Amino acid sequence: MDNQSLVIIGATLVTFPLSMLTYYGNLLPYLASYFQAHRDSMTMYLDPLWPSTAFRCFLPVSMMFTTPLERWLGARTCISVGVAALCVCVLSGFFSVDEPVALTIIFGALHGLSVGLIYPLTSKLLLDTVSGPGGLASGIMSIGPALGSLVNIGLAYAVVNPTNKKADLEKGKTFYFSDPDIIKNVPYYFLVTGAVTAFTTVLGTLLLIIGSGRTNTKSEKNRSAEVSEAFDGKKYGSCSQRDNSNSRCNCTLDSNIGKDMFILSDPERSTHRPDEKVCTHKENCSDGCSKRKNIESPPHATKTKVEASFLNIEGKLDADGENKLYEVLPNLVKTPAKEVKEPVEKQEMVMCRLRVGQSWLTQNYLFKNGEQLLFCYVCDSLYTVQQILVEWQDFQITRSKYYNVIDLY
Repeated sequence: MDNQSLVIIGATLVTFPLSMLTYYGNLLPYLASYFQAHRDSMTMYLDPLWPSTAFRCFLPVSMMFTTPLERWLGARTCISVGVAALCVCVLSGFFSVDEPVALTIIFGALHGLSVGLIYPLTSKLLLDTVSGPGGLASGIMSIGPALGSLVNIGLAYAVVNPTNKKADLEKGKTFYFSDPDIIKNVPYYFLVTGAVTAFTTVLGTLLLIIGSGRTNTKSEKNRSAEVSEAFDGKKYGSCSQRDNSNSRCNCTLDSNIGKDMFILSDPERSTHRPDEKVCTHKENCSDGCSKRKNIESPPHATKTKVEASFLNIEGKLDADGENKLYEVLPNLVKTPAKEVKEPVEKQEMVMCRLRVGQSWLTQNYLFKNGEQLLFCYVCDSLYTVQQILVEWQDFQITRSKYYNVIDLY
């Protein structure tokens, strides 16, 4: 079975028990009868509709925080946490059903929070992983809640009222079940449903993690293609033929940059050599590369720490939006950083676009070394190349498996 099929099956299983608003209608008469039978022993009586109402209210609240949680923990981790919370919420109904307030908080509010975290992230992970149009995959995933509601309705009959007895106690205009066998079976419904929920969601989560872990998402594939194109057969410090659609001269990077970037264990290794010149012209190339200017290159293998905020660059922009990164960068990188003496065991390549306000200044190629440090080549083909060391917490990073995009404001 291929990885995409694993993801589709996993997403369907994860969403299988997420249909509380559907099956709650069948549970409601039994829950109301249980509340009515134990009303005198309850600390505070609440209408049995309160858990469903709390679920409906907290579901969208949780959805609003899925994006920051995904950036912080990752989609797979968030789904796993949501599944664990969902199983606890349903299983704990076996105990909390005796107190309507506890049932409202746990089976209602927390249940809604967990479902609001699981469903959108599962759908996003599915669409990012499956190649081609995602309509078919989304349609298959939507079968999960529908099948789950049918199973829950069957469980309610099988566990609580297997003989399909009729409500026989009338109070006002409402009918309740008075049979003690039906009343005592209500807590066991949560136990059985919780076991089914745990089985389907845990199995689905494992399939999601396995399938999506082996398959690059669409965004990762796109950025991988961009990186390959950026380093494929291009010359550093040289000008290619003029692009007719854009009259600026196309200064490109040497393909060796891509190779050297993976060799970070040697602190003295540097792509940029002191005797190299960098094309810095930004005027229209009316006669090819005749207007090319040369400037002195930055120091060999310089490792520096960014102390000033990149917001300062915004004040260095020309009125027409031309950036002055080659003038600002030397003022930002001054303090030497600690040498990294230990060999790099794992490198993670990420492609980033550096943005200040609404102006795109340069492209960065970052390499993860450990948990808190990033090696960064700040590459601007028109101005300069400088290797800098930056701190992880200085940036807001949208994390993905291989590639990240960084926006600085």
